[in-house]
Amino acid sequence: MRNFSRPLTVLRGLALLATASVYTLAYAEINLGVLSECKDIASVVDELKKGALPAADECKLPQRNLEYTLMQRAGGKQSKLCLLKSTSVDLLSDFTCFRYSTPANGAMTCFRRARLKDITSYKQDYERKGATMVQDYLAAASQCKVSNGNSSVTPYVAFPKVLTFIAKFEFGFTTFIGNGRKTDSIIQHGYARTDASITSDIPDAIEYISFNISPTQKQSSVNEKKIGKWTIEIKKHDDYDKEINAELRKKHLRLLIQSIDYDLEKQSETDIPITKK
Repeated sequence: MRNFSRPLTVLRGLALLATASVYTLAYAEINLGVLSECKDIASVVDELKKGALPAADECKLPQRNLEYTLMQRAGGKQSKLCLLKSTSVDLLSDFTCFRYSTPANGAMTCFRRARLKDITSYKQDYERKGATMVQDYLAAASQCKVSNGNSSVTPYVAFPKVLTFIAKFEFGFTTFIGNGRKTDSIIQHGYARTDASITSDIPDAIEYISFNISPTQKQSSVNEKKIGKWTIEIKKHDDYDKEINAELRKKHLRLLIQSIDYDLEKQSETDIPITKK
């Protein structure tokens, strides 16, 4: 296992042994040292914010069965999916990464081999030992400068769409990118079990990292109201809702999402111009 620039937290199996950088349990290994890799995370976010498309010579042909299956199920060449030859940060050095070669797309999803038995052990032991370490992990991720200070457990409906072709979500973590409460960009890190119908030479699980960074503001309808010293901004995220609802329909879930942000701000005396006091 490579050395991280920050302490790496790893969960292994059943009996807990703690050092300054590693938590060891007997039979499972779960990496809790990704979203808190602030320097590498910031580097990838800055690159994706530029919105530049991957050039043809940055893409390669699938080399492993899981890569090949994902490309074929996503639509082959028609999918405009680019399997990247390399990435610019050490954090992703042993991950397989994909990007879409479509305009204004700041998304990148990466995965590497994992073991289903490790995921099972983690979930079985979560309440007794894993929960506290997850809280510490999310707190560390929230401290990164690119984060808006919020990190949380990932709901299964937010599992990256490109990975649904080869895997089923097990658990994950999300950190939100931006300043303050307003954000339209997220980074996910988690684990998934691979599709058992892909029978040849694949791992039974994967660890994934997914960046969804908006180079441009997603379409939103904004309505601002002022009540006394209070300003209320009501924002509906039309594009985001469309994407999520499309995914819910694919999963045959009878749900409809409409997301609305309410931002309340009170004007202080120091914010009022002297001419209006």
